Amino acid sequence: AARTFRQPHATHNPETVASMDAAPFAPRCAVVLRELAPEARRRYVTMLANRNVESRQDGDAWVANLRILAPGVDAPALAEKPAAKAKPPLRERLARAIKSDEGPPDVASINTLAYPRFASLIWRAVGTSPTAEVKPLPWLMRTAESIYDARYKRDAAALQKNVDVDRFPEFVIACLMRESGVDGIVEKKCWALLCSAEHHRIHNKEAEVFARFLAETWDADALLFYLRCRHEVMRSTKTTLGARWAPGEHAARQEVVVLSPSDVQRVARNVWREHSEELVDAVEAFRESSGRVEAAQFLDIAVGQYVRARDDVSPDVADLVEAEADA
Repeated sequence: AARTFRQPHATHNPETVASMDAAPFAPRCAVVLRELAPEARRRYVTMLANRNVESRQDGDAWVANLRILAPGVDAPALAEKPAAKAKPPLRERLARAIKSDEGPPDVASINTLAYPRFASLIWRAVGTSPTAEVKPLPWLMRTAESIYDARYKRDAAALQKNVDVDRFPEFVIACLMRESGVDGIVEKKCWALLCSAEHHRIHNKEAEVFARFLAETWDADALLFYLRCRHEVMRSTKTTLGARWAPGEHAARQEVVVLSPSDVQRVARNVWREHSEELVDAVEAFRESSGRVEAAQFLDIAVGQYVRARDDVSPDVADLVEAEADA
């Protein structure tokens, strides 16, 4: 098969002088390798190999484009770009951003003000090109459930060692960094997580709960209580709550986890013995009006009861919980 290569200048003795990648490419000559003398053919093949030239099939022939210069012809001068200053590692940038109290950016397409800490950390530590991208609800909840699992392990270890844990927004970004570590991927996933939580919280209770933790409307203590309840629900029902959000055909096999009255009593006693009766009463009142209690509904009721019962709850959170209780 003929192998055809094109060059910008017709010459019998071409030599590679310099790259012309910056110049407009207008090939003027076609060279057929099989028509060349052995020495000339060897020279072309060597140039092709050294330049890693890509070829494509055109009928029975293979065609590639190659830029070369005739003897004495200089390549166009390229304007030198200043070397970009290397960014510090992402982990270092996050550590510096955590120490700052600077507010989040004002972005028209993203409700950053609803998530001040999380949005400002993304802006300062990860990148400065926010993009509004709403992912499907299963993607959001798969991500949230994975973060919940990691946070519960971290909280359990911190309690054993009697050490503090990161605030939830910092922890979420650290989780996404461990998954990828590539700045661009982490940045896009962080903004997608924020936008998706804000979008889906309007019509989905599980997304609403996650959004409250991400926005720190509910603090680290409420999060720990929620995760403890979640762990006990899975242990009592012998299920994995995040399984129903699995992608593809695996998700279709997963049913919504429904708690029986005995499940509710068992979990309430294990997680909140001193207020277990109040929690059971609130859950069973919901069951009476709704017909059943799903795991997500129980968790929402439980963390709401916990926030309401705390002495140090902030007034705005208390008002929020009371309003929901009256609704």
